[in-house]
Amino acid sequence: MAKSSINIQPVKATSETHNLRKRTYDYVRQDLTSKNYNWGGFDKPLSEVYKEQQILYREKVGQKMQKKATPIREGVFLFKEDHTDEELLKVVKGVEQKFKIKAIQLSVHRDEGRWKNENGEKKWTPNYHAHVVFDWQDKKTGKSIKLNRQDMSSLQTYFSESLGMKRGIKSTKKHLGALEYKITQSRIESENWQMVIEDFKQEYKETGDQLSQLGSENHEEFKEYELLKKEIASKREKLKLAELTLKKIQNSIKIFKEKLNYNERIKLKVYDKLKNSNPSNEALFKKMEREMVSSNRNQSKGI
Repeated sequence: MAKSSINIQPVKATSETHNLRKRTYDYVRQDLTSKNYNWGGFDKPLSEVYKEQQILYREKVGQKMQKKATPIREGVFLFKEDHTDEELLKVVKGVEQKFKIKAIQLSVHRDEGRWKNENGEKKWTPNYHAHVVFDWQDKKTGKSIKLNRQDMSSLQTYFSESLGMKRGIKSTKKHLGALEYKITQSRIESENWQMVIEDFKQEYKETGDQLSQLGSENHEEFKEYELLKKEIASKREKLKLAELTLKKIQNSIKIFKEKLNYNERIKLKVYDKLKNSNPSNEALFKKMEREMVSSNRNQSKGI
């Protein structure tokens, strides 16, 4: 089953340019662009939405909105080839009902992908995804909506279940020892960071393509060029940090597994010693045997 997730970031300055295909991109098939779908308030630029949010913030809070505030955010999620525009729009609108976050724009892209060589023939591999722009401001307080870790997890689950697609494994402590639990958690975190890195790589490539098409001289959109330069530098740093985080997590998994294997060897030695010194304690030996069998079963599953 195909996986789906939603990666939410502060909206980019070039979001509408990309989503509405105001430029051409080398990873976009223009003959498929007619299959795309746009919904929402594209008649009002996001810069105008942001100004309105700043005014409301000042009215509600009594001070100027901080520069680091991100009251407009953009999410990207995957979907399947057979999903209809109506189905995708229904899922997006459902976010407001469940999480009180209003979607103001939706762009469904069916024209992106890449060509792959298979047995000497070029084959198109599509990247079906959609961009949804959210108004992340609480209209009662003027402040950004706060979602905790559990809320964000529920949001991921909502998208995967609503789209009928697979979600990442949820963590649980049940039937796992401390080290086994840490390994499981680290594996889940590693999988999530791998998805984040893939998203960053795609965004980095898209921004680089836009920058190369603009050029640095003799063009009318110098301001957009400068914004793209800053954006690609930011994405480069985010990608480096994400890759560094993934490497640390993978090293932690290795250390946890080494500790687990060491503990199992010690447990086996203690078991042998007890059995030789006190062979009548059958209940204790059976309990230890069950624990070792359970541990071996977990390790065989990749824990």
